[in-house]
Amino acid sequence: MSLLQLNKVPLILESIEASERLAQFLAADLNLPLDESRLRFIRSVMVYVLSGHWIACLWFRLGLHAYDLYGDSWLSTYKMLAVDGFGTLSEIPTSRRYVRSLHFAIGSITTVFYGDVVSMNVVETVVEIAFIVLCILIFGVLVGAQGELIEANYKHKMLFEQNLMELYHFLKNNSVPRDVRQRLRLYYTNTWLKYHGHDDLEGVRGLSSLLVEDIAQYTLRGFANKVSILKSCDESFLRSLLTCLKHIICSSSEAVVRKGDVDRSMYFIARGKVLVQGPGFELVKHEGDFFGELSLLYGIPRSATCSSLGVSLLYVLEWETYEKLLADYPEYREQNRREWVIVSTVLKTGESRFRSIIDIVAHMEKANWVLVDEIIRKAKSLNPTMLRTSAARVLRRSFSSGSELKKTPLYDLHVSLGGKMVPFAGYSMPVQYSAGVLQSHLHTREQGKASLFDVSHMGQLRITGKDRMQFLESVVVGDLQALGSGEAKLSLITNNQGGIIDDCVVSRYDDHLYVVVNAGNQDVDLVHMHKLLEGFKGDAAIERIQDRALVALQGTGAVDVVETLAPNVNLKDLGFMHGVFTPLKLKGGKTVDVILTRCGYTGEDGFEISVLSKESETFARALLDDERVLEAGLGARDSLRLEAGLCLHGHDITAETTPVEATLAWTIGKRRREEGGFPGHAIIMDQLKNKTATKKRVGFVVEGAAAREGAELYDAEDNVVGHVTSGTFSPSLKKAIGMAYVDKKIGKVGTELHVKARKKMQKATIAKMPFVPARYYKKE
Repeated sequence: MSLLQLNKVPLILESIEASERLAQFLAADLNLPLDESRLRFIRSVMVYVLSGHWIACLWFRLGLHAYDLYGDSWLSTYKMLAVDGFGTLSEIPTSRRYVRSLHFAIGSITTVFYGDVVSMNVVETVVEIAFIVLCILIFGVLVGAQGELIEANYKHKMLFEQNLMELYHFLKNNSVPRDVRQRLRLYYTNTWLKYHGHDDLEGVRGLSSLLVEDIAQYTLRGFANKVSILKSCDESFLRSLLTCLKHIICSSSEAVVRKGDVDRSMYFIARGKVLVQGPGFELVKHEGDFFGELSLLYGIPRSATCSSLGVSLLYVLEWETYEKLLADYPEYREQNRREWVIVSTVLKTGESRFRSIIDIVAHMEKANWVLVDEIIRKAKSLNPTMLRTSAARVLRRSFSSGSELKKTPLYDLHVSLGGKMVPFAGYSMPVQYSAGVLQSHLHTREQGKASLFDVSHMGQLRITGKDRMQFLESVVVGDLQALGSGEAKLSLITNNQGGIIDDCVVSRYDDHLYVVVNAGNQDVDLVHMHKLLEGFKGDAAIERIQDRALVALQGTGAVDVVETLAPNVNLKDLGFMHGVFTPLKLKGGKTVDVILTRCGYTGEDGFEISVLSKESETFARALLDDERVLEAGLGARDSLRLEAGLCLHGHDITAETTPVEATLAWTIGKRRREEGGFPGHAIIMDQLKNKTATKKRVGFVVEGAAAREGAELYDAEDNVVGHVTSGTFSPSLKKAIGMAYVDKKIGKVGTELHVKARKKMQKATIAKMPFVPARYYKKE
């Protein structure tokens, strides 16, 4: 290799570029924290190496001339001989002479020529002096860089220690126990050793969100592969989820969460172990395990205390961050509820572990979550086998997977019609048919047409007894005594805090009250009603109707379709929110007995029809045989109800929102406001009389993509002033609409806000509801 070829190396690899590449390698592949001082030191090392190479090359060049002038002197390695592997003398090859030259150069730089050679002539003396000057310069740069690095590290660590000692003395002066102070010191010491005082992603916080996601994907990929529930997430959702995680380091015996806490964060164990202690059980969780999923997903208070065993690294998913994430990925709300809460995992530790499940069930009861009344009534008397079986039933009903879904009497009909079946409220329900959601929606709105919905998953109840009216008024807010026979009204079931457990439709008949409740709240409603019934002094009974299906025929053409089947009913006299028991006559002469109620959930005229389960498919097919009728699923039902400004429980109204906040105070009649007698009356009346409610439900339209549930609303100063509860694209209006809760002060129609949809800020304007004018039937 010629000297010219050797000298191409420093020309190609410039020192700054090479040092930066080395720094990137150390930071990215070896996980070494780097700051400006370390970068300068790396550059100095590159100068050291490249200078050694240049000196070696210079020695080569001088050696060619020195041999001709002075023969075999210390400076020349040209034509030197050495014994090869065969025992013969041969000329030293170029590569070996370069290594000798490089050894000389590096040694010279390191020792500044101390004791290396003795100059024998003028050329050697001049070269030696030049090398000494150059080496002193290089050596000084290296020592200075190393000293600067040591000084920077020392200052950084001393500042860290100073802040720690100030905090330590503050805690001591405020009588914080010694063991707590020691745990705090241990925590920060471990933080320094692992991160040198820096957060995981501190250096990338100013980058674009997509680039931060890329970085998080690679830096946290090893951790994510250990967590079972993250393996089912698609790549896009996982990338976004990983950027939401925050790391914490817990010292030995430090409590991460305590039993009874209402914190809604979920924790993942990246390193170390966590001890879970509940009533009568202990459980150790390891790397890749997680805890707190029930609190995150359902707001259930902590059922156990979790403490770190040794020093542990945890990643935290906070509820507020999780809700923002779901605004971009709304389909993961139900999916995570199904997949993150696994019955077998909860039950795998046996009977002693189950005591905590009973605690969870108790918390779920207080918070009005889905559960089965027999667990509450009989838990103390059940043997271990029955206890585990019943507990599994409770949790399965709450967090059912696709294989455990219940079927309505019309399931086979949906499949035969090409319905796309999805989990909903524990049932397998059609979200759409071959015509699609848009066509089903527009067909329902079209003049003279009607759509058929299966709503058999909803709960049908019968309240009997001579005091049934008084009992049900102790449950709901409505004035039921004002109802005439066959008349129905929307009402609300409230808890002691005034929150809405459920909304329902109550119909009054001569010998009973007929109540229809939401599908996902049936068990909650029954438990709540049975509790109130236990303290009720009068004569009343609750019956769950389980042998009837329920369908909804909605649209302006519904009355014409039903009129051909109901020769005994004058539909012009049957006003909206009125019902009747009547036979309907199908083609071929077959007759089915139904409860026919003129009501609906679409903003259109229509009927909800309760029919015996065994006759439901025949009846539904008879309706679909009419060319004016088209089958419709959950997708169209949701967009129709949102256009009509109607609430969906669990989204627009919950057990934490009152009728006043939800702008549903009109459901509370004057007599009920004065007399009370329903749960939460005092709180609700305080909000009505003293205007103490701080938020209100509003409708809004968006200029752009639809805002999904959980998205935040901002005012002109970028202050968060509300959050979205429902959002979709309106096929009728051809624009995005939604519902939200906002600060009461800015809830006027026309107020302009901004909402984040699909990672972009878009203009949102508060609008009057319903978005589409209602076409309920009114008697002339």
